[in-house]
Amino acid sequence: MRKSTLTIYLPQETFEQAKIAAVKADMSFSDLARGCVLAMIGAKTFDQQLPKPHNDNKTMIYLTENEKTKIKLFAANQSTTLSQLIYQALERYMTEKIELPPKRKKQPEKKERSKPEHLTREKYTYHLTEDNSKTLRIISAKTGKTRTQLILDALKNSADNDILETDLSQPFSERSSMNLSREELSSLKEKAERLNLTLFELFNRALKLYY
Repeated sequence: MRKSTLTIYLPQETFEQAKIAAVKADMSFSDLARGCVLAMIGAKTFDQQLPKPHNDNKTMIYLTENEKTKIKLFAANQSTTLSQLIYQALERYMTEKIELPPKRKKQPEKKERSKPEHLTREKYTYHLTEDNSKTLRIISAKTGKTRTQLILDALKNSADNDILETDLSQPFSERSSMNLSREELSSLKEKAERLNLTLFELFNRALKLYY
């Protein structure tokens, strides 16, 4: 099974208590978080009315691609973040001691080869409309494609004239980021400049048009 990761943010207190709970349950924090959220999804007990957690602590959990797709799709359909979903699952486990799915057997990890320098990518931060952001969450969860892939697909398959004729009524309120090579970013900037648009406008018009 192909392994993947999810990056989440948790309140400091929840993170510390969950690490202790994982030790008591004889499992890793990652396996505890994975098991808790899958159990909550299966029981359909996520409560949208509960407040969002503080983003004090950045951490990562390991899981399979199928598990990741299932979790991301559930979060998208509930219009919530992965952090809020996993935070609520961990809190529920620690207060109610729900039964978790069985632990997955550990498999030896393969070492990744270092990437050549010309493939090095840099982080680029951009903003989307609320509708475009939600659309990408759902399509990404269903297809397994990253937001970057979906945006590049939209740009590649949308004619310039159609992009220019697409109106945007919402502000760019949703922040996200992508990793691009210098060549890719330069190409996108050239396209935006040719159409007399900002990159934010280019991305959002193409997304609204294509999806």
